[in-house]
Amino acid sequence: MAKCLRCGAGGEWLQGADLIAGEGTALLALPAKTAKRRFEIWYFSQLLNKHKSKGAVADASGLARSSIYKKLHKLGLIERSLSSQKPGGGDGQ
Repeated sequence: MAKCLRCGAGGEWLQGADLIAGEGTALLALPAKTAKRRFEIWYFSQLLNKHKSKGAVADASGLARSSIYKKLHKLGLIERSLSSQKPGGGDGQ
């Protein structure tokens, strides 16, 4: 059984394969921002499942490693570690 992904906007759950292969035309009926988010969740989930390390995901996607961490966090695919958060609310004090 395929891994389920949460797509965000409406909060509905979709099968990863349905996002692209089975429901590709359904993406065309969505606003561009929602369709892009769904694709990115599917795409980066596939890379994470295949490569297991964020550095390898960065190499495979052609993005910088720092960009991958931000993108994966924004998509809800990883949680930001406590050590990466600045004390004092991020203002450096």
